Amino acid sequence: MINNEYISSTRRYSKTLLMERQSDKDGFVSTQGLRSAFIAEFKRGKDRVLFNDRFYSRLNKKQHWRKLSVIFFTDRAIYRPSQKIYFKGIAINRSNYQAPKVLPNREVTVSLFNANNQKVETKKFTTDEFGSFHGSFTAPKSGRMGRMYIMSKSINGTKSIRVEEYKRAKFEVNFEPIGGEYSLGDRVTLIGKATALSGQGLADAKVRYRIKRIVNFPWLGWGVERPNFHPTL
Repeated sequence: MINNEYISSTRRYSKTLLMERQSDKDGFVSTQGLRSAFIAEFKRGKDRVLFNDRFYSRLNKKQHWRKLSVIFFTDRAIYRPSQKIYFKGIAINRSNYQAPKVLPNREVTVSLFNANNQKVETKKFTTDEFGSFHGSFTAPKSGRMGRMYIMSKSINGTKSIRVEEYKRAKFEVNFEPIGGEYSLGDRVTLIGKATALSGQGLADAKVRYRIKRIVNFPWLGWGVERPNFHPTL
């Protein structure tokens, strides 16, 4: 590990050896005890490689940390009022010095909060041997709709969802690719197809469309005023 310091008086970089370490059987090198920025140089026999990227080593054994958390998964991102919200959670132990581990046989308290940050329902679960658990809530049927969330407090974890009065799409519209290049004033032919989700084409459907012009100006440099352009719809 080498300190690469810029010396203003000479206008050059000066390299100073900070530490030498031998890699272990897996090729890992410990920087414990080094608390400054450094660049790394690796040597083996006559081979040598120097990385000019700066690395930082600030943690020691006393600064190791770990965090218990729950990762939530839901069966969808948006729900209707009164619809079942099915979810699954995985409780894990994460740290900065070892791979994450699941937390088996841990009690987890999970709550559903509405769009006003009010608690709607609370349930308790116990993780299995793989650190997972699953359950369901019922989305509120009244009150303010919008973004809601599932949260565990015994082991921290949050999952955001939406509850909305929405209509499921019954058809889709697709356009064929446009070939060639066009200029202002040219006639352009668009071919689109409206298809029901069952796969059948829609006949005698009413069509409304909008054309919007988008102008991209080149970079004019800092302090140069861009042209004022309002697209016509």
